[in-house]
Amino acid sequence: MMPGSAGVTEKALAGALITLMCMGCAAVSGRSANTTEGSVNTDEQKIRLALERWRQEPEQDSRGMAPAPRKSFNFARAAVQVTDSTAVVEPVYALTGWGLGVFSFSLRKQDGEWVFERWRHVAEGVIETALPGLDPEYLPLLNRWMAANLGWVQKTLRENPPNGGDQMLRRHALCMLDEPLHIRSAPSLEPVHQFIRSNVDTAIAQMREEQVADGATIWKLYNHGWVVKTANHTWAHDICEGPEGLITDEQIDAILDQIEVLFLSHWHGDHSSPRVMKRARARGIPVLVAPWPAEGGYADYIRSEMTDANGSLDWLTVVQPDSSGEIRGLQYHAYPGHQNDLLNNAYAVTVDGMTILQMGDQWNLDDFAWIDSVKMRQRTDILLPNVWTAQMKRVLASVSPRVVVPGHENEIGHSFEHREPYDQAYEVLAPAECQAHVMTWGERLHVEPAAN
Repeated sequence: MMPGSAGVTEKALAGALITLMCMGCAAVSGRSANTTEGSVNTDEQKIRLALERWRQEPEQDSRGMAPAPRKSFNFARAAVQVTDSTAVVEPVYALTGWGLGVFSFSLRKQDGEWVFERWRHVAEGVIETALPGLDPEYLPLLNRWMAANLGWVQKTLRENPPNGGDQMLRRHALCMLDEPLHIRSAPSLEPVHQFIRSNVDTAIAQMREEQVADGATIWKLYNHGWVVKTANHTWAHDICEGPEGLITDEQIDAILDQIEVLFLSHWHGDHSSPRVMKRARARGIPVLVAPWPAEGGYADYIRSEMTDANGSLDWLTVVQPDSSGEIRGLQYHAYPGHQNDLLNNAYAVTVDGMTILQMGDQWNLDDFAWIDSVKMRQRTDILLPNVWTAQMKRVLASVSPRVVVPGHENEIGHSFEHREPYDQAYEVLAPAECQAHVMTWGERLHVEPAAN
């Protein structure tokens, strides 16, 4: 299939699910051909009416809601279990930006009426399983196709690494990887899990064995996460386990065991993972973070998750934008970047004669006030920007790196419409006058020091 054709399939799937939800509205409302509102007299009918009323109520604070609008919840195929004055309705499906959410709803009986009490997120499901009338062979066929596709891509990339082999064949393999990763349910499918975890296992084995005499070796992790190793130091940027724990706890531990310092660019969950941060804390690894965002939302969640046994967050090192420092022999400068209104430290780390600049989710055009001067302030050996950063050509001209490697392609934690394809990465790097490498998860690249 041509790149992008999976999106057509997904639109059809989404349309079918929306149709299913509309069918569910009639079932939930109790207004079927055999039932009118006036004749509702069973607990199940009353419960479905109560859920329909809940669906129609105005949205509340999104922090107290599921990751989907109320009207997207589909109760039609859910079973109703009644016990005295309580009821459970499950499984309830909702099409979210990430895929198919599976929920359980609880109700209680009050003065003879059923009242919504709470919902509980059960799991992320495979969207295909929620579609009525789908051939039961579809999902096994999809998995077989994905496994075959990913297997060929993995073999081809390993035979043609970023700085060796047939680079045209390598490009074809990465562009082929766009297809399965643009299936909406990709984050839930086992072949994708196996592909990523296998690649990460390979990277971990290489990290343990790698002896860097000079220059720097980098490994790309999910999704804009990196491990960098020089002759005397190893550190990491923005390590994240990915949706549904794509990278396992055992793998996270193995990665952390290789590093001395963890730099986190900004307070988004795909860059600053509580799961990773707490495991780093347990190992005594310094964690450098951007200043806290405003109260509420993710900031409150992070604070509640990250406090130590004494209720303190002092174990985190908060780095102010446009400041410099040294930690465990690593010299760093935090350029004052932003993603919209959120502070985003772009860390330039200098050690063993190499400077690596990881830009996090740098986006704002106003920040060219400092980006335009980077090449006058430092030599950058390796630039690690996100692939959708604003005006990549200008960024490359302003930083003037020797090597550029983008990140954040095919972020499957995003909705499929916002998974930037590898094909696009090649396009945005086309004007680069430096070495440019497109990499997928678990791949390794060694960069030699600059010639004097």
